[in-house]
Amino acid sequence: MSSKTEAARLVTDRGVAVSQSARDLDLSESVLRRWMRELTIAQVAAFPGGADACRSGPDRSPEERGRPAPSGA
Repeated sequence: MSSKTEAARLVTDRGVAVSQSARDLDLSESVLRRWMRELTIAQVAAFPGGADACRSGPDRSPEERGRPAPSGA
């Protein structure tokens, strides 16, 4: 994991304030915020369909699985 990612995760995962993290890491707030944006974009790019795109199994409806819904019984 890169130091950029670790710095951004201080704020996103641990809840440390951007201003405090920037001071602790001797960075400007704008640099840290940019790294946070980049981390968010990278995470979205890793799962372009979102979490629902990864869902499978019985909790998905037939339509979500690409199958027609069963006709009325």
